Amino acid sequence: GVVFAKRQRCDLAVTHFATAIELDPSYQKAYHNLGICFYISGQHQAALEVVDASLQLERITAVHACSRRPFLRPWGTKPKRKKLLSAPNFCPKITGLSARLYAIRVYIRSPRGLVQNGEKKMYPQKRTWRQIALVWALCLASVPATSFAATLSGAEFHRAVYALLQQVLSQRPTRTETTEGAYIGSAAGRYRYDETRYFDAQTGWPLGRVRRDARAPDVIHISEVNIYDAAGRIVRDYGSIAMPWAPQNPDRTFINLHHYHGDLHSFRQYDIYGEVGYEACDGMVQGRKIHIALDGSDIGPATTASTDYKACFDGMEKNWRDYLTPH
Repeated sequence: GVVFAKRQRCDLAVTHFATAIELDPSYQKAYHNLGICFYISGQHQAALEVVDASLQLERITAVHACSRRPFLRPWGTKPKRKKLLSAPNFCPKITGLSARLYAIRVYIRSPRGLVQNGEKKMYPQKRTWRQIALVWALCLASVPATSFAATLSGAEFHRAVYALLQQVLSQRPTRTETTEGAYIGSAAGRYRYDETRYFDAQTGWPLGRVRRDARAPDVIHISEVNIYDAAGRIVRDYGSIAMPWAPQNPDRTFINLHHYHGDLHSFRQYDIYGEVGYEACDGMVQGRKIHIALDGSDIGPATTASTDYKACFDGMEKNWRDYLTPH
């Protein structure tokens, strides 16, 4: 997640930070980084919820960590009056992160720096403003340069993928498979979902899937749709994935363009900004099996110069903008 964030790809980083939280709900830095990425992406309410969850975890951790310091005295000696240590001196690492999280929270809730509900007493305003300045500088420096390339916003793409799936389902008989589940982790643990997978009733082709909020079926967390040609081959597929606490703004979007060359099937995955995040190819060439799977960061001269790569991807459609609007 940090690697993607440093590359100004918060849209990819949030997935890794969320996974880190699911694997270790007490990993506070993941909440911190996730909150910043949400804020940079314009998902202010989601950022506020993540930061609040982290601050709540902070209070629990601080009580546990700070209480481990012994206040025992030797047997038979008189108790000495001790001056209570302030929290910053007592647990400097914990409260340092807490101060930064609190600064983010204040900035999100009060863009002009107005501290609400008496919270000004918790941290000195001078230190809070210093933290706000640091976070604001990070936000300005981390806005993706490619974010202006998309002509369709994430929210619009999210709705368009769902609308295309509904159009596909209306054109053929289908069967469905439905499952129920719950998310894990401190931020997502209170959300449940219902997921439906759709198949062509005659051919069995997978047509797509939808994951809905269990309490509000009109709220869509995930939409995916597959588009086939007359021969039954997938020519493109779309997907949009949103965090359950920010369902209107997807954290991950993908446009997969598929290519067929003899017995080879390959696809290239774009997001709505035109960034290539993944490439894959499987099949046979000259009696030899080929399997290629590359993350976006692995695609470069060293990999694209190979004969196998050229056999898979030469001739593939590169004009992703023609497919930005799901159709």
